[in-house]
Amino acid sequence: MTPLDHCAALVAEADPDRFRSAMTAPVTGRARLLPLYAAFAEIARAPWVSQEPMIGLMRLQFWQDGLGEICAGRPPRAHPVMEALAPVVADAGLEVDGFETVIAARRSDRDPAHPADTAALHAYLEGSAAKPMELAVRVLSDAQVASMARDAALAAAQGIGFASGAANLLRALRALAARGVLPLPELGRSDLAALLDGRTTTALADAIGGLGAQAHARHRAGLAAARSAPRVVYPALRSGWRAGWLLRRACRCGDVLRDLGPESEFRRRAGLAWRELTGRV
Repeated sequence: MTPLDHCAALVAEADPDRFRSAMTAPVTGRARLLPLYAAFAEIARAPWVSQEPMIGLMRLQFWQDGLGEICAGRPPRAHPVMEALAPVVADAGLEVDGFETVIAARRSDRDPAHPADTAALHAYLEGSAAKPMELAVRVLSDAQVASMARDAALAAAQGIGFASGAANLLRALRALAARGVLPLPELGRSDLAALLDGRTTTALADAIGGLGAQAHARHRAGLAAARSAPRVVYPALRSGWRAGWLLRRACRCGDVLRDLGPESEFRRRAGLAWRELTGRV
């Protein structure tokens, strides 16, 4: 199995939404996106490789050091994802600070304490979702993309990526509660108990509605910016194609626990196919 084949198999299993969106790119675009998405998958699961949090932090440090070496132009470590990613990083001129932002966000995944405030929550969503989409846009952009179009693409990634991260967080609230994690700063221990029981509280509904409204506004801004972005970056932006419907409903009902059921596989596939067919994000 080649390093690229390894990356494709890893992303298909660990992150099917990104895998499906990457497959809407031309073959050359897939070869750029899949190693990047494989690195994100490895970073996202690193904190959970062991029940011992320190082992997870050591794994994150491994990725930070290895990606730093790649970004500095040094030979990649003997790891298929790093081997596949090294030429992508070199061609796109990616710098290590972007990856460090992603890793910094993931370091907090094992922290049972909720974010200190809204700014901390937003920083987490920027690092875990918006920055990865921005890096994906960068690897699909080439020298022929005008600077204004590239700026629009990056603005689209920042808006759509943030919204996608918020949508995924809202959908994962009960799973996070089962791990003892309070992901929204407004919540207390009684809200955690309500999450575990499938109940809602006023604070919980307000927190969900508030984040949903903020993310929905960012989503609209990202979609507006995408209209001025080059079509070559659309496969990267499409990785957040499921965010809009969840955020709209969260804004309307303020309670994803009771009002939102699981999304059907047909809806997931059809939504992306429609965007690819119509040339939309």
